Amino acid sequence: MPQKANSPVQPWRKYYKGGSNNRFNPLISTIKQSAGRQIVLFVHTGKCAGESILKGMVKLFGSDVLIFEYHVFDGNERLLDALDYFHENTSELASVVIATRDPLRRWVSSYNWDLHNLFLSKNYQPPEGFSKYPDVNKLAIGIKERERLALKFGKFGHMGMGISWYLPIDKHLLLDRENTYILRTEELDSDFHAFVNHYYNSRNLQAGDVRVNSQVLSHTKHNFQSSYPKDTFRDLDYSNTELVEAMREYLKEDIEAHYNLVNTFFANKDS
Repeated sequence: MPQKANSPVQPWRKYYKGGSNNRFNPLISTIKQSAGRQIVLFVHTGKCAGESILKGMVKLFGSDVLIFEYHVFDGNERLLDALDYFHENTSELASVVIATRDPLRRWVSSYNWDLHNLFLSKNYQPPEGFSKYPDVNKLAIGIKERERLALKFGKFGHMGMGISWYLPIDKHLLLDRENTYILRTEELDSDFHAFVNHYYNSRNLQAGDVRVNSQVLSHTKHNFQSSYPKDTFRDLDYSNTELVEAMREYLKEDIEAHYNLVNTFFANKDS
C-alpha cells in the first residue's frame, strides 16, 4: 500500500538491514490491515533479551499471531501511535509484551554493547564518546561530576533508549491490565512461561501447559565479549555507593517507569 502523504517518514528503512520488514516499527496503516487477527505489540527495550523473546514467540505462535516489534529508530513514536489507536478502537484487541530490566544494569549493558557493536567492531565513533570514556566507570564518574559531555554521551544509542523512552510513565494508562505482560530479564524463563500460558489459555489457542525450554527461549548475544581481550568490557563498580546513587538519579525516569510497570502489570495473571 502506498504511504499516505501524512504518514511518518522512516528514512532509516533505506539503510537498516531489517528495514523492509513492515512489522518492525509499523505504521498504523499496516496495523489496520491486520484487523481481526491475534496481535502482539512487542516493546523490545535494548539489552533486555529482546531477540530471545522475539524468537521464542515466533517459534511458539507461528502464523497464529502477528507480532509487531518496536525497537530503536522511531520505535517510541510508532508504539505510542499504536497504543493510541487500540485505546480509541476498543473493538480491536492487541496484547502488549514489554521487555524490561533493572535500568542501571540495562544501561551498563548498553554501554558495553554499543562499545562493541558501534565502535570496536565497526570503527564508528560518536564525537569524543568512547575515546574519552573508554569504560563504563569512567563515563559514570563523568556523569556523577556533571561533565557536559558525559551527561550527553550517557544518552547515546541504546543507553538513551531505556523503558521510559518507549513508555513514559504518563502513557502507562494506555495499557490494558489484562493484556499487558512484563518480561523481566532477571526472571525471563519464568515470566516468559507465565506469559505464554496465560496468552494461550485466555484465547483458547491451546489447552494445557506450554513448556518453555532452551529450544524455545534461546539466549542470544551473551557471548560477544569472549572474542575480546580480558577487561575490554567492565561492569559498574557497584561497591561505590555514591557513584551508584548518582547513576540512579541520572536514570530516574527509567527507574520510575520500570517499577511502575512491574508493580502494575504481571506476566502471571493467575498469581
